[in-house]
Formats: sequence, structure tokens, C-alpha cells
Amino acid sequence: MALREHSKPPALSPDIEANYVSQTQEARRSKAWKYYGYPAYARHLGSSRDCMVFRRFGQTQARCLLSLQHDIAVLEQRLHDWDAYGMKDPSDNLSCCSLDYDPIPERRHILAELTRTLSEYNGLLSSFASLRSLPRAAARDVTNLKNWHATYPHAIDNSERHDLGHEDDLFQLIPLQQSMFAVTLQHIPVLRSIFRTRRRSDHDEEGVAQYWSDTAMDSAATLLTLIAGLGMLLGSCWWLEHVYDEASRLGLITGSTTLFALGLWGAMGNKPAEVLTGTAGYMAILVIYLSH
Repeated sequence: MALREHSKPPALSPDIEANYVSQTQEARRSKAWKYYGYPAYARHLGSSRDCMVFRRFGQTQARCLLSLQHDIAVLEQRLHDWDAYGMKDPSDNLSCCSLDYDPIPERRHILAELTRTLSEYNGLLSSFASLRSLPRAAARDVTNLKNWHATYPHAIDNSERHDLGHEDDLFQLIPLQQSMFAVTLQHIPVLRSIFRTRRRSDHDEEGVAQYWSDTAMDSAATLLTLIAGLGMLLGSCWWLEHVYDEASRLGLITGSTTLFALGLWGAMGNKPAEVLTGTAGYMAILVIYLSH
């Protein structure tokens, strides 16, 4: 399909071009509504997975669903009323055995309207269900969003700042499934500074938002989890080697197994089957070591 022709902006004089290039960052930020605006805002949202934060409009979507639900119920009742009318009429002409030759045309109109409304209703239901499954935006992502608006005041008109006052309605469009341990590590400033990524061309200006590598952070969390698990296993075996009382050995196995299960839960999240399987394997190794 050929694209429609659009007019091009007029050419600017060299003086205007030179004046634009010579402007300082502070001067441009003082007129963020002119030099940044929606182009820079879209760039910020698209610069990282963490920045892709939007409103869910949960209450409004539920209101729309209720409205469509009511419309469907009204149409359904009208259809039933016409069906009942045709059955009660003593004439044999008002049959309901054919869709092509329906003696009551109104039923065809109602069915057509029901089909359109049901399609809209089902589509909104499915999209809303998918939307509700996405996690709420993390506090640091909301902070990044506020920092951007603070750095570029009035870049977006206040009447179009739809995040203001609706922080609890914001969600992350592309969530990353992370363990509790990995999420905890992200709250440690030293680690965040270590795993910060280099500024790319599609990132915000320096100091506006923080970017770090999720892959590096997850790798660090996995490595620390492995070290902790091996440390607990080898440490317990060495400890058992120097404990001779049966009750003390049982207490050691009970305590270390409990700690291992809690650590595994923090590393794997809410996966009870996997946590129990790993804990059982850990306890089995200790019992086998104890029996020798």
C-alpha cells in the first residue's frame, strides 16, 4: 500500500540551526515543553524494561465491562421475548426453525447486535485478565518516572500527566520473573552501582534515570545462592564430624535443613514442590553422611 504524501517542514536558516546547536542543556531544560515533550518522554519509556510503566485503568475497565454486560443482558432478554412471542402466537407462520427465513426479522437484528457486543465484551475480558496478571510497578520504577518529570518540568502538560495521583494503578508492561533473593539484592546500593550498564544512545541524559543489567544481577544472585547452598551443605558435614551426641546431631540436621528450606524458598520463590524436593535432597545427603 502506497503511503500518503506528507508535506515537509520548511528549511531553516543557518543562523537558526547554529542557535539551536549552541544552546546549553540547562537552557533547553528550562523550556522542556519545547525541546523535550513527548518525543523525550517516549524515549524514556522505551529506554528500558523497567521504564515501561503505564496505567491499568482498573476501575474504568471494570465499569466498561459492566456496561457491556448490561447491554448483552438486555439484548438477550429481548431475544427471549421474541422467541416466547413466536411460540405463543397461535399462527403456524411464526416458526423458529430457520435462520435464513426467520419470520421475525427483529430476531436477526438482535442476534447481529449481540454478536458484535459479545465480541467486544469477550475481547475486553481477555485483555483485562491479561492486564491484571501483570505486576504493579516497583517503587524504583515510579521514582524513575517522577525523576524524569522533575528533571524536565512541564515537558508534559499537567493535564496529561495521567500518572499523577494514580501510582497504585501503574503497572510494568514487561515484568521480569525474579526470585526474592534477586529482588533483595537490587535494593543494595553498592550492588546496583556495580551492575550499572553503560549509557546507550537510547538512554536518557546522564543523571535522569538509573540503568543496570538484569542479566548480571540475576547471575550474581544465582552465584551467591550456589555458594550459600554449598556452604551450608559442606559446613553441616564438617560440623557433624565434630558432634558425637545423637541428640545434638539430630538438632543440627533439623536446624540446618530448616535454614536451607527457607533459603531455597527465597531463591526460587513460591514453588513449594521444587523447594520440598531440594530440601529432601539436602537432608538425604546429611543423613547418608551421618550413617557412615
